[in-house]
Amino acid sequence: MLVMSIAFLASAFETDRLIASVVGSLASVAAVSAVTGVGTLRSGRLEGGLPSLASNEIAFACGVVVLFVMHHAKESVARVWHLAAGVTGFAVMWLTGSRTTTATFVVAAFVLILQSRVLSVPAFITCAAAVPVAAWVALSTPVITELLFRGGSSNVTTLSSRTIAWQAALSFDGATFQKWFGGGLALKYVPVSGQYWQTQLLDSSWISALVQVGFVGLALAALWVCLAFVGAMASPRPWRPLWLALLVFMVPRSALESGLFDASAAFIVFALVSLQVEPAAHSPAPAAPDPVRESA
Repeated sequence: MLVMSIAFLASAFETDRLIASVVGSLASVAAVSAVTGVGTLRSGRLEGGLPSLASNEIAFACGVVVLFVMHHAKESVARVWHLAAGVTGFAVMWLTGSRTTTATFVVAAFVLILQSRVLSVPAFITCAAAVPVAAWVALSTPVITELLFRGGSSNVTTLSSRTIAWQAALSFDGATFQKWFGGGLALKYVPVSGQYWQTQLLDSSWISALVQVGFVGLALAALWVCLAFVGAMASPRPWRPLWLALLVFMVPRSALESGLFDASAAFIVFALVSLQVEPAAHSPAPAAPDPVRESA
């Protein structure tokens, strides 16, 4: 139903209006959630208040907003309020402490910038100034180290205990039918052994897909992602850099975060991009028949 709704919207509205509306909705929800949850900063990570969004979900929404602003700045169509939203979005993303989202965002931002043919003067000055600032932050401050080793070095080696759930999911002894077609979308936890907890959430879209829809569903999901990348690379400008950057942002992130194939903000953005990169989405509409010529 969600895909059908996005498909109907994509067929009814132009690309620029649709993507701007989606980004604006993500920005609004993330802003309200971050402001109402500002008290959670005492724990070290910003979490949502109302709605009660997890830190990673707020970070994802902010990452999409910043990439959208960067695309507008690259095309020299950004306004002052665009830039303000981009700076605020990056600050909120950093306050969430989401390591996976921040890392994939940096890669996606480079993908977006590298596809720029001509940079405007403000965009070039910003990129040039960001290089020494980023080098100073990485080499002279503990900011990067604190973010990377948040919760201790053991969280890095086990990816915040994700590998424990993955090993349990890969060794899950289910029926043959369940291995090929999964146990259903409601299956989000797997039993684990050797820990003081008995079940754990599947923090990976791909491991979740394997458990929920089996090898057949996993293969179809991988095919969907590959077709989206192929379509994005074949898309015309000016949208190709943004589509590729969003895919680079979402797909590697999905290896460590759930939601790419679920009813989530990540799935909405992914489904929208995969529909917009279809050849039919950027091919010219057929000309209307001429009634005068047909009557003649």
